[in-house]
Amino acid sequence: MIQYICKQCGAQLELGSAGGFRCSYCGARAFLSDAELKGNTEFRKKLLSYYKAKADAKEQDYSGDTLWEENGSASYRMQNGKTLTLSYMDHYSYPELVCYLCRETVVYVFDREEGANAFLRGLSQLAFPAADVKLVRCFRS
Repeated sequence: MIQYICKQCGAQLELGSAGGFRCSYCGARAFLSDAELKGNTEFRKKLLSYYKAKADAKEQDYSGDTLWEENGSASYRMQNGKTLTLSYMDHYSYPELVCYLCRETVVYVFDREEGANAFLRGLSQLAFPAADVKLVRCFRS
């Protein structure tokens, strides 16, 4: 991610409605020079051509999700007799446990029910703080 810094106070600039930048701290305004605009345009073109070449090389279309790359799949027979097939990006094997990093979720497969129950007990003891709906303030310096 490209960040633009205010020359007046050093804060990160925000994109304004008129296409320029505005500092939310000191109110200064800034605009891209022709050279900066051309550099950003060229960088974007190179990045898009990289992703297109990567997609063409794999004969897949990554236009919807360029970060997802399937590295394998695994199938398990569940207790109800149905088959669960996982497509994963990565997986980690531990004693009595395999952890799969799938596209939208993390899947844990335990060898024994006791291990799964111990994991769930530990998970139930975690306390998650309430989400902050004003996350933008968390990312300002």
